[in-house]
Amino acid sequence: QIVRCGVFTSDRDKAVEYMKDKNVAEKRERKDSITWFLDNGEQWVWTNWNESHRGYRFYKVAVDRDINRNIYECLVMPYIGLYCCSFEII
Repeated sequence: QIVRCGVFTSDRDKAVEYMKDKNVAEKRERKDSITWFLDNGEQWVWTNWNESHRGYRFYKVAVDRDINRNIYECLVMPYIGLYCCSFEII
């Protein structure tokens, strides 16, 4: 099973800083997103989150304490319902 995890922040540098201490096996970067593949099988995703991102379920999330309230209520909360086992504030 692939475990997908999300980093919710509008600050790309903050996402990179959060992931720097994890055991990253591979990193794929695009202009508006980064996916980290960890050696334990987890996939961590950061992107410019907005309403067009739908269909995700996250096992673990890291949420910026300064995140937009609308993004939190409309995206983060539905993505973590009944599946998320770890919620961290960054």
